[in-house]
Amino acid sequence: MQVPDASWVESHYQTQIEDQIPYWTKPWPAAFALCAWIASHPTRFADRTWLEVGAGLGLPSLLLSQLGATTYCSDYNHHALRFLRNNITYYHLRNIIPLELDWQIHQNIPPVDGILLADVNYEPTTSRVLLDRIKQWLENGLSIFLTTPHRLAGRPFIEQLLKLGFEAIPLEPHLYAPHVPCTLYRYDQA
Repeated sequence: MQVPDASWVESHYQTQIEDQIPYWTKPWPAAFALCAWIASHPTRFADRTWLEVGAGLGLPSLLLSQLGATTYCSDYNHHALRFLRNNITYYHLRNIIPLELDWQIHQNIPPVDGILLADVNYEPTTSRVLLDRIKQWLENGLSIFLTTPHRLAGRPFIEQLLKLGFEAIPLEPHLYAPHVPCTLYRYDQA
């Protein structure tokens, strides 16, 4: 997987005025955890169409492509989408569609079977909007798989997910983040 060089990230974000921290520039433990869970349940994901929201570099989408799934891999950051396109070209993938999408703004999404989210609930100030999007997706009959590390600031958001009927599945620490416990929250309508 191609990721931005640290010197590029440093120079780019020092020379440009941007209102976001470049979270998209590396795969996070929750993305690895989601990939591990997907890899252990491949038939659940193969031959279906997914939307990865807030994907950054799109690690779960890259894995889904190898399983035969079609994935709309979305992020609002055009730099993240550029690196995703580079990876699509490098790995000769045909079933990942980069999509500029900001989940904080109501936008129509393409027809999909489900939504994947990895560590998108890191800002408590956006929890209400994210919960509203999740409720819309559930009303549309979509399955949702969300992985997140354990954070005290995220507890109110997680409590709301559980009230919506999400199942919590503790995940084994991943090789790339052995000290970051993550949980999968699943609402599977398949």
